[in-house]
Amino acid sequence: MDFHPVAIDTASNILPAVKYILGLDISPDDKKTRIAKVINLIGSDFYTQMFDANSQVFDSTAIGTTDYSQMTDQIENLATKLVRQNSLGRVIDPIVREFYDSALGKAQKEAFRNAISLDKHPTLTRTVVGKCCEWCDKKQGTYTYPKGEDFARHDNCDCLFTTSGYNSRNGVLNNYVKHKNTPARQEHLAPTLEKLRQTEPTEMTVGLSQLLEGQKNVVGFGSIQRDGAEALGVNRKASITLSRGYALHMDNSGHFSGTGFGKSGYDDGSPLTIAEINNIPTIVQNAKADEIIPAGKKRGLQRYIVLGDARDRQIVIVERKSKDHIGIVTSYKASEGQYQRYMWEAMKNAQ
Repeated sequence: MDFHPVAIDTASNILPAVKYILGLDISPDDKKTRIAKVINLIGSDFYTQMFDANSQVFDSTAIGTTDYSQMTDQIENLATKLVRQNSLGRVIDPIVREFYDSALGKAQKEAFRNAISLDKHPTLTRTVVGKCCEWCDKKQGTYTYPKGEDFARHDNCDCLFTTSGYNSRNGVLNNYVKHKNTPARQEHLAPTLEKLRQTEPTEMTVGLSQLLEGQKNVVGFGSIQRDGAEALGVNRKASITLSRGYALHMDNSGHFSGTGFGKSGYDDGSPLTIAEINNIPTIVQNAKADEIIPAGKKRGLQRYIVLGDARDRQIVIVERKSKDHIGIVTSYKASEGQYQRYMWEAMKNAQ
């Protein structure tokens, strides 16, 4: 299975965020720190996904990945190089792509090493596409127990890499699905996903993207603080999560893009901004007793309305899944009159 195009897509998706940081009026050191954080946030998840995908092909998922932690120095050096190259007016795109190519190669190498340790028999077949250079022509062929350099590519290389293993689960890129949505859903999500990518990545924007595309079913966002825990009837430090189902429900309601999806969907005339999307877990984490309103039960689970900043009129609806778990259901901006009613009710309940 050839995962190189996935590395290209990942680099293309992260470049707007890197360029956004480079354009900020902050010190070079601050830019390096922010860029390193962004690259590490995306890079760690990319590495793990590529490792897992290759491990599934080789039936060697019994062993987990450990090698990404060794790329810390490389990330810091990359951030320094990006800031320097940008200050000199040079193109940075190939530098970012090179890093994700390197991470992909390292993940594949580790997956192969683990497969060998479990007595699996992975192979790599390199096939040229159309006319190719002399170097690629020499590299084509089948490798049994391939080494890291056997995965090497030059810029704009379009050779096909096919991997197979003990399970004989093999194929080409067309068999690798990056998202789990219908074409119609993915098309509808495109503006929202683009909005999430056009800003500096955070745990919320990255986690939400993963949920919307089906890369994850549940994402955690820290824990509740003491004051809010008591009002919500959960233990202190209860975990806060958002599920894919509720993330898609918010998309159906137009809360991200303004446009609803599906027969039961509807448009939202005041969709959440990036800042407000990032505020969703923060509102829940920092909730106070006079900002929480019981909202009845649904499917046997008690729900609550948590009020955000009155200037934004943003609310978050959550449900108590257990004493140790609060789940985010939805978030949107209430009307001015509705928000005022919620404020009065919350204050009355807290007395």
